Parts: sequence; C-alpha cells; structure tokens
Amino acid sequence: MSNQDLVLMAIRNLFKRKLRTILTVSGVMIGAAAIVIMISLGIAINENHEEMVSQWGDIRLITVFPPNQWGWDDAPNRDLKLDRDAVEQFRRLDGVSVATGVIDMNVTARAGRFVHSWLPLRGIEPEAMEALGLVPSDGRLLEDSDRMQAVFGIDSPFEFRDPNSRHWTWLSRFNGDEPLVDVSSARMQFSFEWGFGQAGFTSSMRPFNLTYVGMLEEKDWNFDRFVYMHIDEVRQLRIAQMNFENQQQGNSNPTNRRNQAVDYSMAYVQGVDINAVRSINDAIREMGFDTISMIETLDFLSESSRDLERLLGAIGGVSLFIAAIGIANTMIMSTYERTREIGVMKVIGAKIKDIRKLFLIEAMLIGFIGGIFGSGLSFLVSYILNNSQMTLGTTGWGMEGSSNTSSIPLWLYGAALIFSAVIGLIAGFLPARRATRLSALSAIRTE
Repeated sequence: MSNQDLVLMAIRNLFKRKLRTILTVSGVMIGAAAIVIMISLGIAINENHEEMVSQWGDIRLITVFPPNQWGWDDAPNRDLKLDRDAVEQFRRLDGVSVATGVIDMNVTARAGRFVHSWLPLRGIEPEAMEALGLVPSDGRLLEDSDRMQAVFGIDSPFEFRDPNSRHWTWLSRFNGDEPLVDVSSARMQFSFEWGFGQAGFTSSMRPFNLTYVGMLEEKDWNFDRFVYMHIDEVRQLRIAQMNFENQQQGNSNPTNRRNQAVDYSMAYVQGVDINAVRSINDAIREMGFDTISMIETLDFLSESSRDLERLLGAIGGVSLFIAAIGIANTMIMSTYERTREIGVMKVIGAKIKDIRKLFLIEAMLIGFIGGIFGSGLSFLVSYILNNSQMTLGTTGWGMEGSSNTSSIPLWLYGAALIFSAVIGLIAGFLPARRATRLSALSAIRTE
C-alpha cells in the first residue's frame, strides 16, 4: 500500500469513531495549549527583562575601565594602560562594530550670569558618535575639524544655576521644566578654577570659549548629561588642567599625572549583537581590564527567572504527557475493536509494515490535529492575558516595559505542532506493535 492510501485509510478510521477521536484530540489540544502558554510566559518575562535593561543603556555596549583606576599599589595589572594600543586590540576582536576611547573631565562653565559648577566634558572620536547611536536633535554631530566646539547632551543644560540665588531649583526635563540657559545662543566660557563665574571671583587664568554646534536626542543616562568635544581637544585640555593644578600645588614632577591625562578615562566597545557582546566582554576581561555591560545585568535577571521557566515548562509538559496517555489508550482500544479487521488485512496480503504504519499514522494525526487546535487555543489565551489586567514578570524599578504577559513567537507554534505529532507517534508505538503481532487466523475468528 502507498503512503497516500494509508493516510486516507487512517483518516477514515478516525472519522468512524468521531466522539472518541474528538475527546482524544481535545486532550492533546489542551496539553499543547498548556505547554505553549507556559513557555510563552517565560519568554515574556525574558523580553520584559531585556526591554527594562535596554532602557538603562545599550545592551550591546561595553564600558571598559583601566584595571587600576583607583590607584591601589597592590592591584593586579596595575601597569596595564587603557590607551590607543588597547583600543586597537578591542577593535580586532570578533564581533566588534565600534571601539573608541573616551576622556572625561569636569570644568566650571559660565553662560551669561548662570554657572555650571561641574560641567562634564567628554572627549570622543567624532566618527564613533554615529556608530554609538548618538543622533542630533538640533545642529550636527562632531567633525574632525572641530576645535573648541561642542555637542550637548539633552540633560546638560539643566545644570546651569544662578550663583546669586539663595535657593537653587533643581530642574529636569522629566518634570517639564525648561533650562535657564539656551546653550545654542548663549556665549559660553569655562575654566579649571572652581570659583569661576561666582560673584567677586578674580580669575588667575584666561577662560576658554566653547561654541555650540548641536544637541543630542535622548539616549540614556550614560550619554545624556555630557558635553561632547573632539577627543584630541579634551586631551590637550586635560593636560592643561593637570599643569594648572600642579602649579597651584607646587608639584615639580608632574610626569605621572601628565601620563594619566593622556590615557583614556574609559573606552566604549559595541558588539554587533547580544551574543557577540558576551564573548567580547570575556575577552576584554581576560586582557586585564575592568568592564561594565548591561548584558551582565540581563544574564543575571534571566538566570533568576530560569527556575520559573523550568517550572512552567514542566507543568505544560505534564499536561501533554497526560494527553499522550490518552492517545495510547485510544489506539490500544482501537486494536481490540479492530482485531478482526487486522486479521482480514493480513489474510488478503497486507504487509506487517503497512499495518504498523497505519496505526502510527492514526496516532500521529491525532497528535498533529490536537497541536493545530492547541496552537489556536494558546493564541486566544495569550491574547486574553495580554489584554487583561494580569501582569507577570513586569519590569519594575519604575521603568516602562512591555505589558505583555505572554509572548508566542512563530517558532513556538511550529515547535508545538511538531512536538504534538511526535508525541502522538510515540504514543502509538505500542498499539501498532500489538496490532502487528496478532495472529491472522485468531483475529479472523474473533467476534
């Protein structure tokens, strides 16, 4: 018999006992829907975690620090430098999309009568800004030819204060406030002297002029509060700051501090995807550098929810196992009821393998059809969960995350269909084996 004939015969046999088939298929449907829903709850928790962590910062971004940034004499790798050579090593790692050194420093800035007493300047390579996802909302990004020109993070203008005011109001764009200074038009200067801009202060050095060229769109707290300048400019400013402080302190041997000014404060390394970030992070740590990556936070949260996922999957698996027992019971009863039919098939020349295939196909069809209806039921339950007031695995920490309680990707539907069919096939093995072992003459004499 051809496979097509066997399939058609199996379908006819299932329709002969409609009620039993419907009940068995219903059991598989509930089991398949249960395991899909349970797995979808775990997937939704992980998606919520990923969305929450992405709001804290770019998941693909690794922040690299010098191994001895606190200056401890007994720290390991204390002589390892975070410099151009180190960043070039980072660029050569597999999966790296961008690597750039960063030099940070703080100055006191003045715009008209308003003062920013701790303006964070960040030196960065201009070509790395776009690669890091920095987008201008006004003006443009930095260019290689820029000198004493700056791009402002969206939060940086809110830190300007009136030094003559007794009560400073802490402004924030999250409260709908407007900054006191329009940095795009104000004349801005900055100095290394902390009293710069205060009433009655007499400066001992000439202040630097700062020209606005752009404002960045919101990204995250790692980027929004900084004022960005060309890294070569900030390096020279940092050297000048070190020299000024050495003069103020009477330091006659500024070599070490000057070397510190030339090295990077930190570096940004971005991976092409999440999987690449893990291997890159491990490789940089093996070099001896310290790293911070949001992927570590995501992995920690995922690990903490893994036990819950296993529990949910096990509950769904039990439901499908019970459905498999139902399939096996149905097929075994079918062999008892069709003993005479099996004997006739053997007498007229049906091959043993065809009889085995027939019962296996019937069992597999029950599992497959149950999987189809189970997938539809799981879609309906998932829709109800996502549009009800229930929340499972919410992001917390005051972050706006996904409100989905259940998330079913397409691959899960496909896996449910295949798994249900395989379960049916396995459940039909013993009934098919019994059918092939029946004696033809005894089966014919059976009433």
